[in-house]
Amino acid sequence: MKRLPALILAAMMATSVCGATFEMEYSTQIEYLLAANYTVEIPYNVDLNTDQTITVRAYNVDVPDGEELVVSVDTEKSGLTDGLFCLKTADNENSIECTISVMSGSGEDAVAVGSLAENDNVVAVFGAGDNTLMQFGSLYINPIKDTARRGHYFGNIYYTIEVKDYM
Repeated sequence: MKRLPALILAAMMATSVCGATFEMEYSTQIEYLLAANYTVEIPYNVDLNTDQTITVRAYNVDVPDGEELVVSVDTEKSGLTDGLFCLKTADNENSIECTISVMSGSGEDAVAVGSLAENDNVVAVFGAGDNTLMQFGSLYINPIKDTARRGHYFGNIYYTIEVKDYM
């Protein structure tokens, strides 16, 4: 019985000695991502009978210094082969190939600057600011009608939109 109080007293002394000499360090990791902010406008539907141009616009572009907002065509998803885009009839029995040119600017002021492949599949490059087009801006789709049969043709062009160091 005398051992129990002595044991408790020894434990209390060890605790107070350890408490006095033991120091604990602790930290909290803080993380905050301030992402780029922008709005990109790409037409949902284009009728090549009335307009063969797809114009890409961006608004309220807020990207980090030294980076740009780059809009590119995803050639694999879009099914481009040798730089040609293929439209198909609903039954997939007939197809028509189209060339795609990259245009600098938009509307009537747009000027062809080469094929999509020659421009690394980039459609438009925007810098910081509201609608600040730095390079390119639109696509011109031209159906090659030489071998085409009559019909109603459809296709989709897919895009990649990313903020990166481009220039």
